[in-house]
Amino acid sequence: MVEDMKNKITIILGKKGQGKTTKAKELIKGRERLIILDTLGEYQEEPIQLENLTTLKIYLSQKTPFRFRIAYKYEEEDIEDIFSVLYKIEQYTLVLEEVDNYSSANFCPVDLRKIIRYGRHKGINVIATSRRPASVNRLLSSQADDMYIYRFTEPRDITYIRELTNKETSEKVKSLPDHKSIYLTL
Repeated sequence: MVEDMKNKITIILGKKGQGKTTKAKELIKGRERLIILDTLGEYQEEPIQLENLTTLKIYLSQKTPFRFRIAYKYEEEDIEDIFSVLYKIEQYTLVLEEVDNYSSANFCPVDLRKIIRYGRHKGINVIATSRRPASVNRLLSSQADDMYIYRFTEPRDITYIRELTNKETSEKVKSLPDHKSIYLTL
């Protein structure tokens, strides 16, 4: 079992088509306990594909003891309940694809906040991707251990990156080639 991420929060930021999902897939290679909130259906290679909350609950109640790799294409109205279910599980990696679809800079579902704040006590690793740095929830970004940042040119996103890192990094981000990122340890 590959266990190179111990209770870690990683954020991957990039515009569409820059390689966020590819980077996330690289980071989850070898993970034996994995749940992906697959916003855009980009994890078709995962062995377990679930599409409704009831099936997710049933599966997890039967399969949590050892191995699972689940790509879950969720219904937006179920998001609060999903995080409630996920907070009860221990020792796994949670991939939040396009996290800004269900949280914002100033809003985060209650149980997702619990996962971010206290997930380390339950062995929950988090990998979150977003197209808009300025839209990432502040709790999530404040608790991140590391970050991959692809090219951005939108002024609000550059300002956010400068505030999060420094002026030098925000300038580098503007001139990165396609599919290349800067890795930061926070």
